[in-house]
Amino acid sequence: MLELKSRLSQEVRTATTTGALSTLREEVQAGEYRIDAGNIARKMLLLGEV
Repeated sequence: MLELKSRLSQEVRTATTTGALSTLREEVQAGEYRIDAGNIARKMLLLGEV
């Protein structure tokens, strides 16, 4: 049961990361990517995600 849970968890993390990177790559290539300075500042101050 623990092994199955571990494998499923890894698959979900990998799929999410791969999808996010693909989306980011497309935005950068299209010139549509915008940096959210406020979000970066919150993360640097350990205020969490928005």
